Amino acid sequence: MAAGFSAFEAACWNATAPERWGKLRDAVYSRTRRHFGKVKVVILGVVWQLQSRGLLHVHVVVGFEAGGLDEDVIAFYRREMCRSVGEYGFSEGRYGF
Repeated sequence: MAAGFSAFEAACWNATAPERWGKLRDAVYSRTRRHFGKVKVVILGVVWQLQSRGLLHVHVVVGFEAGGLDEDVIAFYRREMCRSVGEYGFSEGRYGF
């Protein structure tokens, strides 16, 4: 079990993780569109992994259609995701987002 968490607390966190992830994804996508205009951020895949500590961990593959701005959009999206994860109860993790 996660250090400092009871089994009940971990279960509650896990139960709300997908909804919180959706809100985080939507907020960052909206900020990206406001900043760059008509760019398309596409979630190509999402996989939830139950870690040995008992908490869910999400793996995300993201694609972009940004008309030549791909690297700028990717950098912005990643920065915004890293900046925002705490607001939705997530952390950057060992290697960032």
